Amino acid sequence: MILTIQLIVVDARQMVYTTAWRFDNGEYPVREISMAKLYASRMSVEIADECIQIHGGAGYMKEYGIERVWRDVPRRIARQVNVHSAIWRLRARRGSRGVQL
Repeated sequence: MILTIQLIVVDARQMVYTTAWRFDNGEYPVREISMAKLYASRMSVEIADECIQIHGGAGYMKEYGIERVWRDVPRRIARQVNVHSAIWRLRARRGSRGVQL
């Protein structure tokens, strides 16, 4: 489980860094921006769930920081993902075809 979480974090971070590097060099990679945001948002929810599984019953206790993360991540991010994921998918498709937004 922990290795999977580390892989997801490294993967999301690499997507964001690569996209930021391209943006800093004068490109506007719409597809990559959309993909990085959507992937990182969805994976944060999955990681919070995995952390609760690792901690077991103690993960639900307020004495541990994971309880707050697990409680806040779905409220803040999942709402955005559900509302905006269709928009980001559309942008990613348009960006992959070279259509300017």
